[in-house]
Amino acid sequence: MAMKRNGKSPASSDSNEKVMFFNDVSLGPHETQLRFRLIHFWEARNPVKKTLIGLEMLLIDEQTRSRVSTVSMSTMRECRSMVY
Repeated sequence: MAMKRNGKSPASSDSNEKVMFFNDVSLGPHETQLRFRLIHFWEARNPVKKTLIGLEMLLIDEQTRSRVSTVSMSTMRECRSMVY
């Protein structure tokens, strides 16, 4: 694995591993990995009720395309067991 100019190593990957970028995403299951960097994330709150609505994230892929993604509270509850 070659070292980048900034001194950081790139993410290692198998030679037969398929990689997907934001432009390649479509509905349905895929046998690939979506590679991106999480640039920033913040909580989306209802200012009147002071309740958490979800999480907002700014993502960027290896082709320097960015996306803003929202994860709702219901999705966070459903996926909690997979994360922890």
